[in-house]
Amino acid sequence: MSKEALIEQIEKKAKDEADNIVHSAIEAANAQKAKAEEELRSEYDKKIAAFKQEAELALDGQKTLMRIETQKAELNAKREIIDEVYKKVTDKLCSLNDEEYRDFIGSLIAKFAENGDKVIIARRDEKRLDAEWLLALKKRLDISLELSDEFHSDIGGIILRGNKYDKNLTITAIIDEIKKATESNVANRLFG
Repeated sequence: MSKEALIEQIEKKAKDEADNIVHSAIEAANAQKAKAEEELRSEYDKKIAAFKQEAELALDGQKTLMRIETQKAELNAKREIIDEVYKKVTDKLCSLNDEEYRDFIGSLIAKFAENGDKVIIARRDEKRLDAEWLLALKKRLDISLELSDEFHSDIGGIILRGNKYDKNLTITAIIDEIKKATESNVANRLFG
């Protein structure tokens, strides 16, 4: 199998897994959304009933205040749901089995590494992204890489330290980039 075909297969598998993760997260988020909306409706009804007992002028002011608070609460609930979607994607990436995780990290290296880069891993990946794994990957990719003695502090992923610049391919950085590119679509799918 050619390097390009292998990379394409790995990228397709990663995309399919990410799609499945996002689909599962959206389903969970929809359930959380319904619960949050029910709580917001209940809280809103209680506050409206209390405001009706106040004077007419105060009622107008309180309705305005309640509308703003409800919108803020709804926005906060939506933000929490969206954040939960990306947390689940992060958790799914971190919980890949060793082979899948090595394939995922290997695909990042194949796509972004340059000759002479040092590969900095997370301390928690020390056992599954070892020198033996990198040696096999270097041979397969025909590239000069070195496993760094230092570790980065993220939950996973790698940093490629180059002569001119570094490439941050940590899990947090990857999820942040995905979030920037997909957050509005996720929000539209969740909340219409």
